[in-house]
Amino acid sequence: MKNTKRPYRPPVRNGRKTTSRKLRPHKRRVRKLSYFRLCIFIILLSAICCGLWYGGVFAYRYLTKEYANFHRSTANAPAPTKNIPPPVTIKDDDNIANILFIGIKKLNNENTSAADADTLILITMNRTSHHINFLFIPPNTAISNGKMNIPIGIFQQNGANSTLNYVSQLLGIPIQAYIIMDDAEASNFINLLGGVNLYVYRNMTYPLKAPNPIINLPSGYQHLNGSKAVQYLRYRSDDLGAVGRVYRQQMFLKSFLKQSITLKNSYKIYSVLNSCRHNMRSNIDIGDFNNIKTIGLSMYYLNYSFQVLPGTLQNNLWITNPSTVHSLVQTIVHPPKT
Repeated sequence: MKNTKRPYRPPVRNGRKTTSRKLRPHKRRVRKLSYFRLCIFIILLSAICCGLWYGGVFAYRYLTKEYANFHRSTANAPAPTKNIPPPVTIKDDDNIANILFIGIKKLNNENTSAADADTLILITMNRTSHHINFLFIPPNTAISNGKMNIPIGIFQQNGANSTLNYVSQLLGIPIQAYIIMDDAEASNFINLLGGVNLYVYRNMTYPLKAPNPIINLPSGYQHLNGSKAVQYLRYRSDDLGAVGRVYRQQMFLKSFLKQSITLKNSYKIYSVLNSCRHNMRSNIDIGDFNNIKTIGLSMYYLNYSFQVLPGTLQNNLWITNPSTVHSLVQTIVHPPKT
């Protein structure tokens, strides 16, 4: 006998199918499944939040421990020697901080007057605008000693205090803080941050016909490690001599800051501070919190400007105009409000 039972059809009201009781168990399963997913999501979110919190606590404890180890490791650092001005701290109430960077060929462990200054850079940090200005001063800039004009870089033979004094007179502003770095430390510092990619505009060889030249760089775009970077920074055998070297140093610093201040180098902060503390000569405590904060904020905002002290080349000396220098320095120290 054939089954004459009709298939179930949901009732129709006003042209629409009404919800059947047979479909309600399915809806309950959907609700239970949604509640289950919500619970899983809440559990995962809680786990992520807890992980971030514990990670932050671990990072804070680790950095605190490393900072304490850093100060303990440098507690027995050699005391300042003769011809070194008293220590300087970049105070919170100082809106402008001026630091003179002095580069020499080789640093003597006993004092800071091992050689002439090959590089002079006035670093001016503005706390309000978080701006750093680098003013490159050619080491052959003429300074009068009362009898004749002599290059300003020679005064480093008498120590950092003498260099600070004459640079302050040249620029008309007080400068108390300094940092001295030699070629070896510059090479190590550049290697620590991974070197720099730079375009070398010409073949650089010195001495020109020597079998093993001290400087030997081919032209072209290339990666410079610490040793090659120092060769690039020291080369001066072109038409502009020391002034041409200053412009190359400016170009190098622009590229180096842009390529080295990155997130991947952030974990090297301790190594950089440790290297600076042990291998540089300075009368500022680079590990001091106020100094780190001042330099760190300016670096974070990546707000830089680069300038070369204006002048003209006469008889291998860089002759400056006092009024032009005064106007430039005032613009640096008291920048116009924008």
